[in-house]
Amino acid sequence: KVRFDIKLKLNANIQMIKKQETVNKLKKEIGQAIRAEVYRTYHFTRKQKIDIFNLSETLYRDDNKTWKKVQKNGVIPLEEDTIKSLSVNVQLKNSGKMELSPIFRDGQ
Repeated sequence: KVRFDIKLKLNANIQMIKKQETVNKLKKEIGQAIRAEVYRTYHFTRKQKIDIFNLSETLYRDDNKTWKKVQKNGVIPLEEDTIKSLSVNVQLKNSGKMELSPIFRDGQ
């Protein structure tokens, strides 16, 4: 079985905030939403037999020997737990015209 550890690092810009939140809380909520969407997308497309994240190609390029062992008709089998872990690191850059620090409460 082949399993993938996926690490996403992204920059986010916030255009409007309806209520004041700490930077850490926003980063956590954004990360959770992205993580959920990645899993939802993976499971939906896996059922359609679509490798939306090109995991087969990644294995082909990074570990061709393993790819040759597990591939069937040029692709690896995608299973429920093919994505072993997924971490999302969110960096907030700004909130439109304002810098982040003046619009958030203490507790960044």
